[in-house]
Amino acid sequence: MSIKDLSPDATLSGIVKFLDKLEYQDDNFANRNARLETLNLVWKSTAEHFENLIRAEKIRVAPKLVYKAIQPSVRGNVYSLGNLSIPLLVDLSIYWTFFFINELGGFKDPSMETFLPDLLSGAEQRSEFWFLMNEHLPRLLSHYGPFCGLTIFRSTLGWCQGSWLEKRNIIGYPGAHRYPTYLRHLTGLSENGCVSLFPKEIIDEDENLQHIAVLLPHMVTYVDKVNDLFSFYKEVHDPDDRINAATTYSHAHGVTLQESFEYIVEEAVSCLEQIRTVFTKGRVPAVQKVVESTLQGYVTYHICEDRYRLGELTEKGGDDPNATEFSRYYNMIRKVGWFDPSEWPQPRDV
Repeated sequence: MSIKDLSPDATLSGIVKFLDKLEYQDDNFANRNARLETLNLVWKSTAEHFENLIRAEKIRVAPKLVYKAIQPSVRGNVYSLGNLSIPLLVDLSIYWTFFFINELGGFKDPSMETFLPDLLSGAEQRSEFWFLMNEHLPRLLSHYGPFCGLTIFRSTLGWCQGSWLEKRNIIGYPGAHRYPTYLRHLTGLSENGCVSLFPKEIIDEDENLQHIAVLLPHMVTYVDKVNDLFSFYKEVHDPDDRINAATTYSHAHGVTLQESFEYIVEEAVSCLEQIRTVFTKGRVPAVQKVVESTLQGYVTYHICEDRYRLGELTEKGGDDPNATEFSRYYNMIRKVGWFDPSEWPQPRDV
């Protein structure tokens, strides 16, 4: 099956199946004004950090591209981790902005030959990305205990390794069924997003280490598959995004892209059911509220990110019942979390 043979209705059906199971109810903020106020506060502090980097010539990226990278980073952190303090949300947004800048082509491809020797010897990194990341990580990790902090550091290193593979279009071989999961785990940064839920300010890591450690692989799968679910349409239609979860799974397993998508849907639904059975039904009160708020907020983030082109997908569904039902979800969720660009702080001259 080629891309043009994919059915919008089937894609919408899979998304609706997941949303029905989620029973969407994002109450992470009292109202839209409270959400917008938090977005603005985090955006302004994150932008100020990067403006200082630009003035100091520590980052040689066009300001326009930097501002473009800040917005999805801030939205993702505020919506998915809305129970955290403003200072921590700022540090997380700075961290994730580096990845969005890279995705937009703002950093040169780091050399595999120099990266590890520089890292081990403590020499100044020749990788633009890691030079800036290395400077910021101590501040971010100071918010977390040793297990969560090490997880963030290790996952960041894994992303560097996975990005080398993606940039070289290494898609794997037919029959190499483990490769798609391996690559997704490296590049997804899902472990980072999951342990970010548990800073020192809201939970004692030592007392809750078992809860955190057991939850981690389940939340990693949820974060990966929900992102794969909502980014599927955009990624399979983007010529610059040829290496993604759907195409690598399709290639390795010898199935169509539609069958690959159906696998993603089943994994997202199954993982959601597992998390709620084990962690959000009163068995682990210490993490219940944090987990449920992230399950909901992560979906709000994806629906409100225009780069996933979900509005375009809805229009292609026409009068199909699944398109009608997704349109209902889409409009409802956008009322919760989408804001017109004019409502955001405006970029400043640097």
